[in-house]
Formats: sequence, structure tokens, C-alpha cells
Amino acid sequence: MIEYNPKETNQLLSRMFNSIPVLLIMFNKIDKSVRINDEFERILGWTNVEVSGLPILETFIKDEQERKEAELVASKFDGTWGEFQVSTKSGNKRTQRWARVALNENISVGIGIDLEQQKRIEDTLSKEQKRFELISKSTNDVLYEWDLINDSVWWSRGWETHFGFKPEQIGHNFGWLKTLIHPEDLANLDEYFEKQKNSKRTHWDYQYRIQHPNGDVIHVLDKGYFIRDTKGKAIELVGALVNISDDISQRIALRDSEEKYRILFHESPMPKSIFDPITLKFVEANDAALKLYGYSKDEITSVSMFDIHPPEEMERVIERAKKYHGKPAPTAEWRNITKSGEEIYVEVTTAQISYFGQEYRMATIKDITAQRKAEEKVFSAFVEGENRERIRLAQELHDGIGQYLAATYMNLDSLRNKLETFSNEDFERFDKAISYLKQAMVETRTLSHNLMPKVIEDYGLAIAAKELVNDIESNTEIDVNYFSNIEKEDLSQKKQINIYRIIQECLANIVKHSGATKVSIQLIKDKFDLMLTIEDNGVGFDGSSSDFNSGLGLRSIKTRVFIMGGIFDIETRKEKGTLISVSVPLSN
Repeated sequence: MIEYNPKETNQLLSRMFNSIPVLLIMFNKIDKSVRINDEFERILGWTNVEVSGLPILETFIKDEQERKEAELVASKFDGTWGEFQVSTKSGNKRTQRWARVALNENISVGIGIDLEQQKRIEDTLSKEQKRFELISKSTNDVLYEWDLINDSVWWSRGWETHFGFKPEQIGHNFGWLKTLIHPEDLANLDEYFEKQKNSKRTHWDYQYRIQHPNGDVIHVLDKGYFIRDTKGKAIELVGALVNISDDISQRIALRDSEEKYRILFHESPMPKSIFDPITLKFVEANDAALKLYGYSKDEITSVSMFDIHPPEEMERVIERAKKYHGKPAPTAEWRNITKSGEEIYVEVTTAQISYFGQEYRMATIKDITAQRKAEEKVFSAFVEGENRERIRLAQELHDGIGQYLAATYMNLDSLRNKLETFSNEDFERFDKAISYLKQAMVETRTLSHNLMPKVIEDYGLAIAAKELVNDIESNTEIDVNYFSNIEKEDLSQKKQINIYRIIQECLANIVKHSGATKVSIQLIKDKFDLMLTIEDNGVGFDGSSSDFNSGLGLRSIKTRVFIMGGIFDIETRKEKGTLISVSVPLSN
């Protein structure tokens, strides 16, 4: 027989009282609170000491009408439930259900269930339900929930609003959907679906065509998620059917367009290539380009701009690639090198293209080698004739008019001390005549020098150019910064004379037209080429004007560069100054 121990029994009952997950308040026979449990204290905030002796209904139920209803429930002692707004210690309201039961003649217990958490859950579910309903109405997709156990499907209104089905045309099981799927796509659908359903995957997607009753074919992407029970069995599939017909049509149109473009590209008689603007490697080249450069179709993809351009041109190639990235570039003239090492001249125009989903540059190439060689012969003969005429004129000025002027000056000057009968006025006229004669001699020598500067023959281009710079600085307020690292022996005399004439022409244009205050001239050689740059801070040109391209001085410069087998480039903008660049091979 177990011995009854009142103390242990009371402790056990106390622990049970406190551990019950509902609100409990114990009353004596005169309706005074004698004890509350832990849940009561946790939710309403009152301690056992604070509650003891308080008027319970007046303290916890502030609304008079609700308090009357609570008094009615409390008076029954039979477990009748009522729902009330109960005040916490901090003054907040909580929705709770309360009942009262009698334990014996002296003790009764109030039992409360807090509904706030349940209401929050219900409110959240209600909001989510409303949100889902709004989404299902507003989306163009068909949302679905498929009960895999009973094969019943709930569809959103997308079948009607987006796919154009009538309500009576819509079935509510998977068998109905299968009647719409194109036979070619249906063949593999069942097997693929069963494989996904019986796997451990949660994700599902499949692309197929639906045949609409009106004859249209709709491309859809079916995407969803499997809901599985605790054993991993798929019991539901929740997802959406997305109409991707427009996307498919655009892809087909783009593919067809690119295929037509590819055919036009390869069949074009003009050499064309496609290259990566970042790596400068070739991606594609048509037959005309392969023939021009001597590479095979397999070889061209391992070739880059570094292989077809001389080293001295690569800096310009890279600069233009950056400058015109993403936009068309104006036609530029280049020297290129074929696979066999032959040097050719080309005009190249590039533009940005999308090629099979990638952004590249396409180059259209015009071989002007034969034209350049023919022009070179004509221009060479022209410049040679010009130089010979300059030499002849310079010689005649020096040996002819110059000698006559010198002899006249000496003869007149020797008479100075013998003209005793001259009046002061006559002496002044005589001195003025002598002065004019001296000036004519100086200008004749200058003209003779400019026609054929002897300083080039004697000291070379670098010093001759320095003399031009000194002359500009002496006669104008332009500050000229000049640098050169060339020697007399670096270039043939013909090239030295042509470059001298280019510098002379550029400086004359700067003085006459630019309004510049600063000019920078550099004559620099490397292993292969001589580079001349002349930059000023003047008013610049409008590069699109007819005067810009047709000026005699500019054509003369281009002609001389061309004769030397070089490259000419000019960069100029209104009010931004001008930069002229000339690159000439050191060898012939």
C-alpha cells in the first residue's frame, strides 16, 4: 500500500498547475483569486501576488457590455465558453476564450485560451489567400495545383484570360491537358514526368506545345514543385504554365536572320572578317578575306590583329578599338601583313554586330595595294619633278639673280665715297636704294634656301627641322617644344626632304590659321619606322567640311607620305586643336 504524503502531493499538483499550456486562475468560494499559473503570468503580465485580492472582471475586462457577458459565463460553473477582449498589465488587448468550472464547494478554476497567435495565423493565411487570388487573376500564366493522389487539378483563370479558352472547354485532370499537348512532345512526357515524380527532386520543368481548339500552336514552359509526404512520396504538384510563344518566335526569327546574315557574309565578294574587340582575335572570315591574307578557315581563328599589323601600328589599333567600342568606326587606311609576309595596303571600316548571341566587330576590307602602287609611281614622278624644278630654280636664283644682285650692290657701294657732289637728299635716296638691294639679296637667298634647303644635305633632317622651329619662335609668339632622336644617316635624302616639307607645310598652316600658342613636334625613330607628330592647341578644323579634305596643303602632305609608303592620320575638332601623325618605314 502506498503511503499518502500531503506535501509531495501538493508539490506535484502545483507543478501540474503551472505546466498546463492554458491560462488558469483559481478562485475561493467568495470569488477572490487565490492563485494563477505561469501561462497566465506570461501572457497577461500579472504576478500571483499582484492578482491576489483584485476585482478580476473589472481589472481584466474594461468593456462594460463584455463584462456583463463575462459575469454570466462565470456564474454558471459548467464550462460554458465566452470570447472576450482581455487587458494585459501593460494595457494591451488580447482576444481570449474563458470558461469556469467548480472543483468542489470551495474552489473553482477559470480556464483561458489565448487566441492572438491563432488569429495572427488566420490573418496571415487570409492575407496570403487574398494575395494568391490577386496574383492568379493578374498574371498571364496559368497557375495550377494538381492533387496527384486523386488526379484533380485546380487551374487559375489564365486558361481563359491569356490562352483564350472558354470555361466549358477546361478540364480538371491531367488527362485533359494531355489531349492538348502536341503528339511529338507528348511521346516523352509521361516517361520524364514519372521519372521526376519518383525521384527525390522537388523541382519540375518541361517545355511543350499546346494545340488550341482554334488551331493555334502555343509554346509553354511548365514549371512547378513537388510536395512530398514524410516518406518522400509526391502527393501534389504546384506550378505554372508560361506562354513562351513570343520568345520562341523571336529566337527562330533571330536564328533565321543570323543564318541569312552568315550566308551574305560568306558569299560577299568584299573581304570581311569578324573579331573580338577585347582580345582582337578573329572569330570568322569569309572566303575573300581568307584569300587576301592567305590563311585557311581553320587557321584564321588562331590569328589576331597582332599578326596582321606591323608592330608600330598596334598602339593605334588598340586606341581605335577603345575609342569606337560599341559604335561604327570611320574608314581608316592600314598596312597589313599576309601569312606569306607580303605587305598590303587596305581600307577598313568596322561596326559592332551581334553574332550568334555574342557582341563582336565586323570589318569590311578593301585592298588598295595596286591602287597605292600605281599612285605611288605617279606621285613619285610628280614629287621628283617638283624637287628637280626646285633645285633648278634655287640654282638659278643663286647663280643668276643672286649673283647679279650681289655685283650690283658691290658696284654701287664702291661709288659711295666718290659722290661728293650729291646733296644730302641725294645721299638719302642712294642709301635707301642700297638698303632695298640688300633686302632683295636676303630674300633671294631665303627663297633659294626654302626651295632646296642645303642644311639637310649638310647636317640632316633633325637640324633642318630645328632651324624651322627657331624661325617660328623668332618671328611669332608661338612656343614650340621640339624633340628628335634621329641621326642624319637614318633616312634617305629623299625622305628627309619630304618630311622637311611636311613639317614646313604644317608650321605654315599653324601660323596662318590655327591661332595656337603652343606647338609640340616630335621626330622619333624605332627599329622599323620614323614617327612624326605635330600637335597644336589652336582652333582646329571641322573634319566634315569640304575645305578640310580638299585643301592643297593637306593633299600635298598626304601625297608625300604616300610616296614614302607611310601612314598619315589627322585628329582635329573645332576649338580642340589638331594632331597630325605620320609614320614612315625607315627602309625603302
